[in-house]
Amino acid sequence: MNINLPDGYKIESLPPPLSISNLFGKYDISYNVVGAKINMTRTYERNSGRFPAINYKEFVAFTNAIYKADNARMVFVKEE
Repeated sequence: MNINLPDGYKIESLPPPLSISNLFGKYDISYNVVGAKINMTRTYERNSGRFPAINYKEFVAFTNAIYKADNARMVFVKEE
C-alpha cells in the first residue's frame, strides 16, 4: 500500500516494523519512506492444521499482536 503525504505535512512518527513467526503462521509489516510517499508492506500467512489446546494462549497473543500492528497509527504534523 502506498500513502501520499498531503502537501505541507511531514511525518512525526510511524509504527515500528514487526515480524512474527510461530506455529500458527507468519506476519510481517514494515514502512519505507520515499520522498512524500510511505510504502507499507504487510504479509500474513496462516498455517492450517489442528493445534493442541495448550497452545491457545500463544494463538491469542499472535492474533492480538497482529490486531495491534494493523491498527497502529501514523502521525503527521503540519510544517511551519
